[in-house]
Parts: sequence; structure tokens; C-alpha cells
Amino acid sequence: MRILVMSDSHGEKYDPLLAVKQQPEAAYVIHLGDGEYDLQRCKEKYPDRIYIQVKGNCDFGSQLNAVETITLGGRKIYITHGYIENVKYGLTNLFYRAKEQAADLVLYGHTHIPRHDYYDEMHVFNPGSIREGKYGVIDIEENGIMCMHNQVRYE
Repeated sequence: MRILVMSDSHGEKYDPLLAVKQQPEAAYVIHLGDGEYDLQRCKEKYPDRIYIQVKGNCDFGSQLNAVETITLGGRKIYITHGYIENVKYGLTNLFYRAKEQAADLVLYGHTHIPRHDYYDEMHVFNPGSIREGKYGVIDIEENGIMCMHNQVRYE
């Protein structure tokens, strides 16, 4: 199962659309906040995908949840923008909140910096900012989780 992960689009609509187009195998598209309405064109053009979003600190007035915990491919995923967990000051809060949920995979944004760590049998992944053309691809298979950073290819 392939998941496309992006964050921090901040009004950029073209790069999210390109990322979805360039990952046709991705059944799921997860947006980690700060761009609640930026996936609208993606949803219209690629309605066959399943879209999951959380709100970021710049999604003013959003009715989205700030945190979601879901299960895909038999793996529990903790999804957050990261502002609640203060990820700009370290990942300790994020790590413990995800551990409380027994997460196998943690997805966060907010810092705009791509990062992948593996702590205590838990993947912690930030795709970077899609506004800068950065996004992530996650493959969940029976034998494990593979997290990869990616860059939009401009056509």
C-alpha cells in the first residue's frame, strides 16, 4: 500500500496536484496541515484517491481535527501538524503522544524540514513543505514500512 504525504502548502495548489499526479500508485493522500483548501483541485481531478487531512496552526477557523490516529495496512498511524507537540523545539512530546496511541508510524509537518527517524520501533516522518516541492511516499507492506522523501518534478 502506498501513501503520499504532504504538508505546509500554504496556498500552493500546483505542487500538490503534481505530487498526486506523479504518484499514481498512492491510494491515500495525507495532508498534514497549513493548507486545508489546497487539496481541492486534487480531489476534483483524482477523486479515486482517499484524502486525509489534519489542521495546522495556519488553518484558521478549520473544523478539521488537529490530530488523527488511523490504521492502514495493519499499521497504526499518528497524524498531526506538529504545532500542538511543539516539534520546532524537539520531538519528545510528539514521540510520547504517539507512543500513547501505540503508533507504528508518526507523520508530522510544521517545520518544513524533511526528516525521518526511527525510535523504539516507530517511524517518525516529516515530508517537508510541498510549497517547496517536497513530499513523502510511504509504502506499507507485510514485512515493514518504507519512508521516502521525494521532490516534485516540474513538467
